[in-house]
Amino acid sequence: AHAFLQFCDYESVIENGIDLEIERLKNERFITERTAEIIIKKQKKQLEGFFKSDLFACARSSSEIWREFKFGMFRDAKDFTESEETRSLVADRRIYVQGSIDLVIRENDGSIILCDYKTDRVTQEELADRSLMIRNIKDRHGDQLEQYCYAIEKIFGQAPRSIYIYLLSIGESVEIK
Repeated sequence: AHAFLQFCDYESVIENGIDLEIERLKNERFITERTAEIIIKKQKKQLEGFFKSDLFACARSSSEIWREFKFGMFRDAKDFTESEETRSLVADRRIYVQGSIDLVIRENDGSIILCDYKTDRVTQEELADRSLMIRNIKDRHGDQLEQYCYAIEKIFGQAPRSIYIYLLSIGESVEIK
């Protein structure tokens, strides 16, 4: 499902549906035959959820979107520790950070929304307690999302207004900021 969202043509999905877009992606070798089968058999419902979501509606109505937004930049090594001793040891060091953000949306008012797709399994307990789900997502992906937010702020001159994780396993977007 992640590969589908990475390469699909949004307008084609709206006009022709997910099945025809899967076929197009397979024919143009963006995805393999096996990936296409898995998407059709196991992930189609979750993808349909994305295209019906408020997040997707926001992306479609926004002034600009970037998919697979790649970045690379140097950061001070001291930004990666809270230990004062370690901070002083690495004060003159820099670390190269790179990443690829699944979806960046610039809304019509200029604010930025960041979205990352995740394949995390969601437990029944997390489904019953959304705050637990959000806490666990932050625990698992917080460092990565922090790097994404830092990059967005440096590149666009502003921090993201909102951060979403689209959980492919349940076909839902979860706002974590």
